Amino acid sequence: MTTKRTTTSSSTTTSKSTTSSSSSFSKSTTSASTSTTTSSLPASTQGAGNSSPDTNSTLPGPGKVTLNCTTIISFVNNTTPVSNATLATNGTAMNGTDVNPVGANVTVCVPITNPTTNVTIPPVVVPRYPCNSTNRVPSGFDGTVAGFDMTCKVRYCDPNDRYVDTIWSGTDGNVTRLEIESALGLLAKIPPVLANGIGNVLANGYLGEACRAAGQMYQVTGDRRALDLALQMAENMHFLQNDPVNGTVMWTGLRDPVWPTGPTTPNNKAKMQYAGSENGYIVANMILPALYILKQPCLWDMTPTRVGGWTGPSKFNGNVTYLDRAKELIAAGRRTYDAYFLPWFFDNTGNVIQPNDARWSQVGDAGSTNGAGMPMAFNRRALLLDGMSKLASAYEHPMLFDPSVTASYDQLIKVNLETFVNDMEPTRTFNGMLPSYDWDYVVGRNNTEEVRGIHGWFDVYWFFMAWQRNADYYNITTSLMTSLANTMQYTIYQGNNTFSAYVDGHSTAADPAVTVLSGGWAYYAYWLPGWFGTVASANSVNFMKVPMYSIPLIWIKNAIATNNWLTGVETMSDRTIILPLPFPPPTATSTALPMSTTSTSTSSTTSATTSM
Repeated sequence: MTTKRTTTSSSTTTSKSTTSSSSSFSKSTTSASTSTTTSSLPASTQGAGNSSPDTNSTLPGPGKVTLNCTTIISFVNNTTPVSNATLATNGTAMNGTDVNPVGANVTVCVPITNPTTNVTIPPVVVPRYPCNSTNRVPSGFDGTVAGFDMTCKVRYCDPNDRYVDTIWSGTDGNVTRLEIESALGLLAKIPPVLANGIGNVLANGYLGEACRAAGQMYQVTGDRRALDLALQMAENMHFLQNDPVNGTVMWTGLRDPVWPTGPTTPNNKAKMQYAGSENGYIVANMILPALYILKQPCLWDMTPTRVGGWTGPSKFNGNVTYLDRAKELIAAGRRTYDAYFLPWFFDNTGNVIQPNDARWSQVGDAGSTNGAGMPMAFNRRALLLDGMSKLASAYEHPMLFDPSVTASYDQLIKVNLETFVNDMEPTRTFNGMLPSYDWDYVVGRNNTEEVRGIHGWFDVYWFFMAWQRNADYYNITTSLMTSLANTMQYTIYQGNNTFSAYVDGHSTAADPAVTVLSGGWAYYAYWLPGWFGTVASANSVNFMKVPMYSIPLIWIKNAIATNNWLTGVETMSDRTIILPLPFPPPTATSTALPMSTTSTSTSSTTSATTSM
């Protein structure tokens, strides 16, 4: 576990104490051993997505293949490793988790058997899709409507291998073909995950965030390659869901349908197997492409393709339709909530808590706010409830219609949002002129929330997702969201492409200011349009091959250009969502509120990289 640092601030930006003792949900493993595994995959197919020729050249031919793997740091928190993963020798670290993930193109070793499900990964020959006269990618992009008109008519050829990162064309205008192809090229290089127990890789780690980013590219483009990218990653997660018969025994004493994030065979026999709030985010990642499928009936009887030579595992054979895959992914996600989260993680008011069971104290989730029965931190609530929100949408669809499920899930989400809002502290920013907020890591504690890393990001993500789904029902008001946007632009932003470590505007030597945010922070450009340029200017200096830094910006750019901020899967019903009017109308260049003297232009055109 990474523990949130204790910080005593002498900053004058706020009178609120910032002593913190909360902890992150990212789990840490410290193995540095070298392991040997044997795979039943032929040498030609056993690489995990991006193996170099040298990686496979020393392996024996078809049949049993021995892979010598070494453990290197995969999760990087600036200077502190927070988790390890078994990677092929000389693999490059990549993860999208705790603070500033770095690197790309991990090659993951292939085990004999999935240790959670005891299912052997079958040999598979994955065709690639070269360009020809019938599937060539258009030279331009005619917009989201035109893109969705082509979803079921053509599967374009695979993204060009030369793209290794998103190439940003600036905040002005509509999304460009170069942005689309470079983003898809980056996502096509994401390798699969072949075993549980390596931290949050399926949640807010590299595979989870890449799956979500691929879904956002589908929302923007209607491009079936983007949907298939998201779906192949979702099926990878589905494959790894703990098996109820032969899977890992969890801290509950049961083989719960979850994803163990700690080592599946802990060295310390007294330590029980952990699965926490991150599993809710895994469920959301897994079922998002299923929701896209439900909303596109022309896909239902079709079958998906694999993009970029993907060799990741799946429980589905090739002739299973989009619709049948979608139904099973949603059902698998609901099993996680029915069997695990609902019985253990809610108190009698509906608030999310740490399980009130003595065994929970043995899972290794260290931290003063993580004891059995204690209120769960807000960012963790956001993760746990995200899958529930997506399931609520799924059961609005006529194919799965169950209004009682939707209503019960929505009510639990609403209770927790109300708890969060009631715990926030109204403040003033921009020389006292504008309403803003300060808030804490967990209810009832005086421990100011972080901006650096993932904690504050998931807090504000949660509000935006609730606004998208049903702003009126959840009471996500224009006042609330505008005040949060003010906090971001006028308190957190420090000028010169830097952001404070904490939401009250302060940083410390131990927790310095950061130069990049998850691109989704810029969702709040709906209420303060200039904020988009602020985030885009900072992030586009170097996207670091991390989809969560770049691809949400493409989604926002499209939302601004089309004035459509509801292109996702926030609701399946035909009810009309009454949106709060933005103030001012969202445009790429205007802002209703005075811009900070240190804020940046909204027309940044800095490119993250050049094509290779």
